[in-house]
This record gives sequence, structure tokens and C-alpha cells, in this order.
Amino acid sequence: MKPGIAKLGLIAALAMAFSAGAIGTASAQMTTGQAPGAGAAPCQGFMPLRDEAQKRGMAIGLAEKQHADRKQMCKLVTVFSAAEEKALKYLKANMVWCGVPQQAITSAAEAHAKTLKFREIVCTEAPAPH
Repeated sequence: MKPGIAKLGLIAALAMAFSAGAIGTASAQMTTGQAPGAGAAPCQGFMPLRDEAQKRGMAIGLAEKQHADRKQMCKLVTVFSAAEEKALKYLKANMVWCGVPQQAITSAAEAHAKTLKFREIVCTEAPAPH
């Protein structure tokens, strides 16, 4: 594996840890911090989104362990980023209805911003060797 990809793998692991933590925190806070009278059914729509984002994050970790090339990592991070964004949008749209604390939204948004920066790094072509 090229040194640049190894560094990207470390960054990927960190990005996934932040994202999984933010998504997990939001999920836990949604289930425990539900607003009085809020129906559980509409709030359950978050769980499949969270699961999909976690699944995509795990795929990145597996690809990193298998020493995937930059192009494959870019594809996986892009798909993960989209899944993470869907989960974040759901949290924002259902914040009041499902009793999602603002801190959970902020944490998830910060994690997603890190993912976007990571995607930019991974998806940028490496400079040609001299």
C-alpha cells in the first residue's frame, strides 16, 4: 500500500469514529429524549438511516483493512457521506417531533463536515511521482 493511502486509512478510521459516535448519540437521544406525546412510529424512520450509514462506515473500515486503492475508497466514502447526510437531514427535519436535542444535531453536523473534508482528501488525485 502506498504511504498516502495508509494515512488516508487512519483518517478514515477517525472520521468513521466521529460519525458513528455522532449518529449513535443522536439515536440514543432520540429514543430517550422523545418529546411528550410524540409518536414513536414517525421517529422510527431514523433507525434505518442510521443503520445504513453505519453499514457504509463499516465498509470503509473493511476496505481500508484490505488496502483498497484511492478510487475505491473515494467511492465508498462518497456513498457513506450521502447516507450520513440523509440521517442528518432526518434529524434536523424531525428534531421537535422526535425530541432530538440540539446537541445531537450539532454533533452529527460536525461529524458530517469532517466526512466531507475527508471525502475531498480521498477523492483528490495524488500528485504524479517525479
